[in-house]
Amino acid sequence: VSSADRPESKSRIWLDVVNVAGGQKDTALVGYSENSTLGVDHMYDCMNSIKNELTLYSMIQAEPYIIQGRPLPFDVSDVVPMGVKIANEGAHTIAIRKVDGLFETTQQNIYIEDKQLGLIHDLRQAPYTFTSPAGRYDNRFVLRYTNEMLSNPSFESNQNVVVLAKADFIEIH
Repeated sequence: VSSADRPESKSRIWLDVVNVAGGQKDTALVGYSENSTLGVDHMYDCMNSIKNELTLYSMIQAEPYIIQGRPLPFDVSDVVPMGVKIANEGAHTIAIRKVDGLFETTQQNIYIEDKQLGLIHDLRQAPYTFTSPAGRYDNRFVLRYTNEMLSNPSFESNQNVVVLAKADFIEIH
């Protein structure tokens, strides 16, 4: 079977954002497929005009997208910038609505990072609830698949270091 004759492999995550008090909600889709790239792809990405009172979206090149296609093979270190527009301040929840493909098994973790609060939350365990004033926040959230803040190896500590600080210099022994 040639690659043109077989269906394209896809793995997708639908995320909902809900205003707890008012019940407004919106859904965004992040999907991984063989023909998608990290850039803007015709037939895979759909811009978001952000007209609703509550809108969840991913970012591509500083623009909001309601649907974003990303490349396969899947990279567990991938991070997807996410934004939200909130018309009514208060409590809001981000949750997984549906998954398919490689995300159907619980072996692949799905996290939301709240960059404003410095938290990484496991969306497989429970929806993430946050409080926010009204506004548009293009850089508040990141969809990610690991819960490590830094991918750098741990730094070794040296218990025998003595630091002496004086007015004009710092001495390390």
